[in-house]
Amino acid sequence: MTVRYCSDSHLHDVVSLDWRNNMDVNDYAQMLIHNWNESTASDDTVYFVGDIGRLCPLSVDVLHQLKGNKILVIGNHDAEWLEYPETHKIFVECFTAVRQDNVLILHDPADVPAYDLDGVDFIIHGHHHQYDSNNMRAELLAYARDVHRYNCCLDLNKNKPCTIQELMTNKAVLLDRMALT
Repeated sequence: MTVRYCSDSHLHDVVSLDWRNNMDVNDYAQMLIHNWNESTASDDTVYFVGDIGRLCPLSVDVLHQLKGNKILVIGNHDAEWLEYPETHKIFVECFTAVRQDNVLILHDPADVPAYDLDGVDFIIHGHHHQYDSNNMRAELLAYARDVHRYNCCLDLNKNKPCTIQELMTNKAVLLDRMALT
């Protein structure tokens, strides 16, 4: 069993087209299913760190096809999922944030100061999809400076759930690509 992290699939959400290079929402869903199931075993634990996507039958169908024991950490776009009676059949547990040993897992990194960080070695978050735009420059610099923080957004991590080690590698590659190492 491996622990993995991902966030911000925004399934069947046309707003996400701009940061998916205009990939069709159905094509994205099929690619996610493929990438997820290629990298994740049925007994893996996957923390889905928010922003699942539109609550619709297509999104529910995609989530049922994804391997692993999925735990939902609520994102800023997930309120309707909390009211949906079938959410507990997709996710084994739901949290606004969770501390697993020395790892704090929450959707928005701006919320980190609200938590006791004593004994926390890693902060896993989502919320920041891409750092390429000018208005995300400050967020990228903050991300680069915080050596404990790892972004698990799917679009930053090859559209698949990742281990902490993979998130570390992907962060280094991102910072190198953005010339911030």
